[in-house]
Amino acid sequence: MMAKRVACVLLALLTLSTASSSSAGLACKYTDNTDCPRNDFAQIPSVDVETCCALCAANATCQVAVFATHTRTNTTCLLKTACPKPVAVADRMVCAPSNKPPPPKPLPARPNWEPTYNMSLSTAIMPCNFSGFYNFDKYPQLARFGLIDYDWSNAKQVWVQESPMKCQTTMLEQAKQVKARNPKARVMVYRNIVKALPWFEEVREKLQDPQYWGWFLHWKPSLRNGTTPGGNLYHDHMQTPGWPGGGNGGPDGVCHNNTKPPWGLGCDCGAGVPCGEYLFDHRNESLTAWLTEQYMNGADFGMGNPLVSGFYLDDRWSPGRGPSEENRSAVEDIGLSPQDVQDITNGWEHNMQACQRALVDAGGWNWQLFQDRLGSAPPTKDQCTAYFHDACQPGSQQQTHAWLFKSVVSVTKQPAPWKMKDPELDLATFLLARGPHAWIGYGWLGCGCGWEFGGTLDCGAYPRPASWDVDYGVPEGLCFETSTAGVFQRNWTKATVTMDCNAYVPNIVTHN
Repeated sequence: MMAKRVACVLLALLTLSTASSSSAGLACKYTDNTDCPRNDFAQIPSVDVETCCALCAANATCQVAVFATHTRTNTTCLLKTACPKPVAVADRMVCAPSNKPPPPKPLPARPNWEPTYNMSLSTAIMPCNFSGFYNFDKYPQLARFGLIDYDWSNAKQVWVQESPMKCQTTMLEQAKQVKARNPKARVMVYRNIVKALPWFEEVREKLQDPQYWGWFLHWKPSLRNGTTPGGNLYHDHMQTPGWPGGGNGGPDGVCHNNTKPPWGLGCDCGAGVPCGEYLFDHRNESLTAWLTEQYMNGADFGMGNPLVSGFYLDDRWSPGRGPSEENRSAVEDIGLSPQDVQDITNGWEHNMQACQRALVDAGGWNWQLFQDRLGSAPPTKDQCTAYFHDACQPGSQQQTHAWLFKSVVSVTKQPAPWKMKDPELDLATFLLARGPHAWIGYGWLGCGCGWEFGGTLDCGAYPRPASWDVDYGVPEGLCFETSTAGVFQRNWTKATVTMDCNAYVPNIVTHN
C-alpha cells in the first residue's frame, strides 16, 4: 500500500514538473558542491538534475531542491522547505528554480590560508593553564603546535585579580608569548556571541553604556532593580569568577583570596556591572555590525591584531532550551515566550554565520567550521575500508574542507601521564586522508593546573610524538586502494604510508 502511494505521489510530482518546465520556460540556476541539511519533505530517486529543479519549481512548499549523486548511476532529488545553513558537499548540488529565492551562500569550507603539508605546522591544540601563563621552558612541546587556541579560562588566576578584569588583553599576551617561541604558529582565542561576558573589555564597555542596552536581554520587569546595568540586564553566575562552580571545588576563579561568602567579593567587572554571564539579544539588527566589524575584526583584539588568526565561538541558542550552559531559569527570569526564544535562535544563527564569514573574509578561521566529525578518531576495523574508499576521492570532505583530526588520548589526574591510544594509527590515517588544510591534535580536554579534576588535571601533559615533527615531504597524489582489496596507500615525496584494513595495521616508511 505504501509503495503504491509513493508511486502516485511521484507520478503527480513528475506530471507537475513536466507541465511547469515546458509551459513556463523555467530557468534553473545551480550552485555546485552545496547541500542544505535537513528540512526535507520529499525524496525522489533516479531523476536528472533538470527534473529535480522542475519538481521544486512546481511545488509551493519547496524552496530549494538538492540533487545528490551517490554514485554514477544512483541519484536522489531532495525537496526542501528551507535552506538556512547551506554547506559545501562534493556530491550535492543545490537546484534553485528561477521562481524561487536563491539559497544563502554556503559557509566557508576552509580558510584563505596558504596550504601547508609541513607536519609540524599541521598540528593543533587547545591547552588551558588555570594558574597563569604557560612556561614554555617547562612545556616546550606546547609551543611547537602549528595551530593553538586559548580559552578564556587560560591564566584565569592572573586576570581575575585585575581591576577591572582584562581577559581579552590576557589572551593576547599568551598569544604573544607563544609566537615569540614559534613565529609560524597561528593563534586563535575565545569569543562568545551568546553570552556577553563582562570580563571582556569590549563587552563591558557596551554593558556600561545605556544606549547599547538594546543589545542585551533584560530581567523581566518584576526582577529589575535600580538604574545600573546589573539591576536591569539579566545575568547568572554560572562559570563566573568569584562564584561557586569551579572544577577544583571552590570559586570559578578566586578574586583577591576570597573563597567564602559573600560570593563575588573583590571581583571587579566594571562599575555597575556585577560579574556574571549576561546575554546578547540577537533580535536587534544593529548588533550584527558590531559583532562582525568590531568583536571579530577590530584592530585591538580582533583580526586587525596580527597576533590573532581566528576565534572559537562558544555556546548556542536552541528553541527548546534557550541559551546553552546558562541557569535553567534564564528563559523565565527574562520573561521570554516560546516565540521569543525561536526569534532569538534565528537571530543567533544569522549572526553566527555572519561572524564566520567575516572572519574568513578577514583572513581568519573559526574553530566551529572544522570538519572534526570526519575523524574524531581513526576508523574502527569494521569501518576502515569504507572510510578510505570515501576519503581517497578527490571530492571527499577531507580534501575539500578544513579538517581537524582529533587523536585519542587518555586524560588522567596528576601525576599519571596522558597516553595516546594508538599514535601510529592516528598519524597513518591522517597522512593517508588529509587534504591541503588539515591538522592533527587535540580539541578541548579541560583546564588544568589548578581547576578540573579537583585541581589535579595537568595543563602540560598533551603528548606530542616525535613523528609529528618528521618531514614527510608533500603528497604525490591521493590515497588509493592497492591491488590487494582493503589495503590503501599514499605516496609522499619522502614517505610511503599504507593502511591494511584487513589486518588493521598501519605502516609509515620514510625515505632517506
